[in-house]
Parts: sequence; structure tokens; C-alpha cells
Amino acid sequence: MATKVLPPPYSRVAPSSDIWRSNAPPPSKSFHSEHHSTQMLVQLSTLRTERVLCDGTLIASGEHFSVHRIILASCSEYFRDIFKRNDNLRDIQLGNAISKLGVELLLQYAYTSEITLTLENVHMVLLAAVHLRMSQVTDLCIEYLTSTLDVQNCVNLLQLAERHNFARLKKAVQDFIVDEFLQVSATSGFQELNADQVTFFISQDRMAAGSEMQLFKVAARWLEHDLVAREQYAPQLMRHIRFPLISSNDLVDHVQSHDFMMNNHECHQYLLEALNYHLVPHRQHTLQNSRTRMRSVNEVVLATGGELPHQDVSNLLMIFDESHSRWKKLTTMPLRRVDHSIAVLNHFLYVAGGQVTLNSNGKESIGTVHRYDPRFNTWLQMCPMQQRRAFFHLTALGDSLYAIGGKNEQGALASAEVYSPTENKWKYLKGLPEKSYALAGCCIKNKLFVSGGFSNHKFSRNLYLYGQEGDDWIPRCPMNTARGFHMMCSVRDMIYVMGGNHLNTYGDRVDVTSVEKYNPLHDNWITVSPMLTGLSMAGCAVTENNKIFIVGGYNGLSRQREKDIHCYNVAEDEWDVVGELPKASLRMACCTLTLPYNLFQETSPRENVSTTGGISLNRSASNATGGISVNRSASNATGGISINRSASNTSTGSNFVVRRPRTPTLR
Repeated sequence: MATKVLPPPYSRVAPSSDIWRSNAPPPSKSFHSEHHSTQMLVQLSTLRTERVLCDGTLIASGEHFSVHRIILASCSEYFRDIFKRNDNLRDIQLGNAISKLGVELLLQYAYTSEITLTLENVHMVLLAAVHLRMSQVTDLCIEYLTSTLDVQNCVNLLQLAERHNFARLKKAVQDFIVDEFLQVSATSGFQELNADQVTFFISQDRMAAGSEMQLFKVAARWLEHDLVAREQYAPQLMRHIRFPLISSNDLVDHVQSHDFMMNNHECHQYLLEALNYHLVPHRQHTLQNSRTRMRSVNEVVLATGGELPHQDVSNLLMIFDESHSRWKKLTTMPLRRVDHSIAVLNHFLYVAGGQVTLNSNGKESIGTVHRYDPRFNTWLQMCPMQQRRAFFHLTALGDSLYAIGGKNEQGALASAEVYSPTENKWKYLKGLPEKSYALAGCCIKNKLFVSGGFSNHKFSRNLYLYGQEGDDWIPRCPMNTARGFHMMCSVRDMIYVMGGNHLNTYGDRVDVTSVEKYNPLHDNWITVSPMLTGLSMAGCAVTENNKIFIVGGYNGLSRQREKDIHCYNVAEDEWDVVGELPKASLRMACCTLTLPYNLFQETSPRENVSTTGGISLNRSASNATGGISVNRSASNATGGISINRSASNTSTGSNFVVRRPRTPTLR
């Protein structure tokens, strides 16, 4: 009998299909069920409830819990280890420290992936999770405890975090106490902190306490809570109190009255150091150390002086609150100023030169220099420059200030001078190759560059590097576009110039919208995204997040002062408008400055400030007295603004007079 040969199985399925006639194997496909794990947990929980296939028992506080050992091993390193060592172990007696409720909630999580935490049970769950090494539950407990942080429980949570080495909880509690330090220090729990813990808090730069005097009082109160046992820690604590930031009156009246400040030699030296610091304010620059550094991480954009509407000259220092896109009054300068220059050296703000009137010919320029101390919110007059200067550049380089070029009653200046805070004295440097004003400058990698300006009846493309060793000016690659009254700054390893004015083919002074960046390493210029509108005589500041802020200025196309705050994002190469000035302004000077936390918090928006300061934060939807509406055209590539003036004052019927801002005369 002949053997019957059966065809392969796949021949019965679509024998005419090309794919089955191929010698290639059938295609494969993987499937994943999103519900499988959830359904399996439900079934496992049911099996445990019904005590089906349970192969182990947990015993806690006399209570027996039937379990599946494989589930425990998958959730707990503790059980995984003991089952690996002894696979026959069935009954496990847990320690007395682990409560019945803690075990119940851990098993609930193991079988359902869910757990309900409350203030009443979280400590029991956390203790059990730590003992059984269930890290996921431990993390959930820490997350819950962090969400419950308040002034009353933070010290206890800090002790818990340190006892069990919960780094994430400890960091959260420390941050909370730093932010609420004065309130926490007033609680009874604060006295339970040890010396190292108190030292940690009073050493923080980001401390949000009201003042250094308040920090001293907190530290003194902790010491005197148990002076016999704690007096030995006085030097350790006082080492981190910044006594030079406490006024001399408070040092005498409220610090030296504490016995430990007089009896302990190290503490007494800190007191003497602070008193000497206040005796010689002109030399404070040379006395800087860790105890003179302000507690702050609040860097802000600051604007000083400027020309305001109605031919007013401002004497205000304003700071820009970027988070709320609004300006706040910080203080007032001793003098009103326009066309001045500012620089920050060792956290002091120096304001130099400029003019006290709007006369732009330089005949009323000044050489006065004032230093602002943000730690005390005070001003100190320093040695004046050797020459009066307006439309010049001032910069900080190393431990000195450099004043370059400018304009005074003699006309444009080529001279340059350097200021030594140690000697409180200016001395001349080698001057620029040519007389120039309306120039701009900045420092990068301890090198000073100046660019552009108005010289010999024309705007300049020149870029110079100051050679400190040879006291000379080294020409570098000139800019692509001549400009003056422009802005210049350094970001990362590049120099940026933007805006300003130049002369067109007809000899007219026009705006420059182009922006260029200079690479000092390769000595070349690259064009980047242009400004949204042409601006000159504006303030310029660079923040730590690599953003360039252009504040106010003059828009030559519309012949108007600018109100908007323009921001250039270096990383994205994009411009945006991020806020506006209370009043349109130009000829001011801007920078970034670190302010003490308490001073930053105390500054608040000023409304309806007089024209002496020239700031108002009230913006009406329409100008009731002037009736000016500003319409920006998206299609205007140069950023032009069309101005529509109402023919009459809608509230009084009188004509509205528009005063054009004065632009400096080019000579």
C-alpha cells in the first residue's frame, strides 16, 4: 500500500496567495496589553483575601497575615533577601516596632499599587517601609510629608530626615526653613536644633531673613536658651553672622551688649572688624570678605536717570520685576542725570558723569561720581573724574573702573582715565586714537573693548581693544555698520552691538536696526537677528540667563521716546517685547545688580510718582489728555511705529501739544 504524503499545513490556507508560496517565514507581530498587569493584581488580591495559594504568613503585633511569598519578594528587598537565603521559610515574625496598621497598608500597596496616607498613619507606614526596604513606599511617604510641611512640624521632619538619611526630605525641609526662617526660629521646636543645624541655616546666602541683625538675634537667642551648654558654640555661629552688614548703631546698642560677644575673643574680633569697616566707608572696597557679602541671589535689571516727557530729568533708580513685567522704585540718586554711565564693582553700583540738564552740547557735563551700596540702600560721593564727561563709557575691569571718551564743554574727548577704589583716585591712561563720544563698550574675559561713536563728523565702525600691559589701544576688526549712541554688551564668549544711529547717503542721522556679534577669538563679526525697531540712547543690561534687555531709547522713525522693554534671547536668536517703562524715556543707563532679599521684597510699585522722579505705573487704555494711539505694523520690517494724534483733548476740548524729545546735536 502506497504511503499518502500530506501537504504542509499552510497549503490548506489560501494556496493561491503569493506570500504562502514564498520560502520566507510568516511575518511576526508583538502585542502588549495595558490591562494585563492591573487585572493580575486584582486577581492576586482576591486570592489573598480568599487565602488561595497563599504560601506564607506575616506576624505583626500578634496579627497573622496570609501572603504570597513571590509578591513580597517582588516588592521588598528585605523579603527578597531572606527568601533567597531560606526558600523554605513560611512564617515571618516582624519586629515590635512595626505596627499592624503599617503592615496592612504595605500589603495593600503590594497587591493593588495603591496606598492611602494620612497624618495619622504616615509615620507608621514610613517606619515599616524603611524596615522592610520598600523604597517605592518610602518615596511616597516622603512626598506626602513634604506636602505637609509647615512652621510647626518642619523641625521634627528635619530630625526624621537626618535620622533615616532621607536626602530628598532633608533638602525639602531645609529649603522650607530657609524661606521661613524667622517664623520657624520663633517656635519652641527651633531650640531643639543642634549647633551644626543652626550653623547651616545662618550660613546660607539665600537666607530670606529680614536683616542681618535679625539673624544675629536668632543665633543669640538659641545660644542663651542654654548658655552654659551652648556658649562653646558661640564662635561657630558668629563666624557666619555678617556683622559688617549690621549698622554701627546696632552693633553698639544691640550686639556688644551680649556677654559672649565681649568675653569670647573670636566673637569680639568679629565685632571690632565690623566697627572698623564702618569707620572707613571709602575703603570698604579693600575690606571685602565673606562677612561683607550680602545674602542674596536676586539679580535684577536696574535703570538710572534718563530723559522723561515734559523735559524732565530723572533721579530715580528703578528695578525691573521680570516675573510681573513691571518696574519698582528702588531709591533716588543724589543728582538727576542724563547721558551718564554706570558700572558694578564688588557689588557696589558706581554712577559717573553725565549731565544734569537736557542740553546735549556737553557744556553742562559733570564729573561727579557716586557709589550706591545696596546692602544699606545708601549713597557715598567718591572722588570725581579728572574730566567732566557725558556720552562716555564706564566699565569695571579687575579691581578698577575705566572711563573712556565722551564729550564736555571742550567738545569730543579722546582721553581715558582709571579709578582705584583703594586710593579713591583717578589717573589718566593713554587716550583713544581719536576723539569720540556716543561710543559703547564692555569687558569680556578681562579684556576691555570699545566700539563706534561719533568722531570727525561721522559715525565710526572702529573696534578697539585696550592693552593693559602696554597702555595702548589695539585696533580690531571693524563692525559691519558704523554706529553711535548704540548698545554693547558681552554674553558668554561673544560681544554684541545693537541699534544706534548712523548717517545715510544724504547725511541724515537714521536708526540702525542691525545687530552684530563679535568673536574675540577669531576677530570677526557675524550678523544676527535685527531689532524689532531702531533704537538709540537706550539702556542695556544682561541677565544671568543670557538675555539682553534694551530699555527705552529713542525711535528715530517715529521721533518718539520708547516705552517698551525689548529682550533678546541669545540662545534662540529672537527678539521680544517683555514689558514697558512707566513713562517713555531715553538717555538713561542700565545694568544688572544683586539686591539683598529684604530690599528686593520691600520695593513696591510706586503709582503717580512726581515728575521729579518721573515714574508712573498706571497705564490707561487711552490717553485722556493726549489722545495718542500707537499702532505697530507687523509688515514694517524696520519696526516703524505709526502715531495717530487726536486733534483735540476729549476731556477739555483744548489742543494737545506733542513735545519732541531732544536728540544730541552732532558736532
